[in-house]
Amino acid sequence: MRFHEKYYDDVIVIALDGKLIGEPETTQLHNIISSAITAGKCRIVLDLKNVEWMGSIGFGIITGGLMYARSAGGDLRLSGMNKKVAKLLTITKLNCVFLTFKSVNQAILSYQGKTEIPRVDKNDPILIT
Repeated sequence: MRFHEKYYDDVIVIALDGKLIGEPETTQLHNIISSAITAGKCRIVLDLKNVEWMGSIGFGIITGGLMYARSAGGDLRLSGMNKKVAKLLTITKLNCVFLTFKSVNQAILSYQGKTEIPRVDKNDPILIT
């Protein structure tokens, strides 16, 4: 599992690549989310487009991150899930808890109450729609 963090104004996008099923990747993600919130970056988008699979521990980490972000006045939103991960989110009823978006752009804009795509570098791999 690899992680890539990028800031867009007051939103942090954390792109995940691989499988989120156990140690050490779940601890790494927990630490990234906790560090961002501790630093005052409480608006988080998890870009899941390259996540092949997510286990129960992975769902536990992102749910904990959501609760921590909301307690700090922010939120944690999900974008770009594949069908397998989206189905698991539905089966676990977490689709009723998380705000989900097809793209990172939509998730970022949802924090700003906008619907148009922001001006960003077209070569940015995170923001390809």
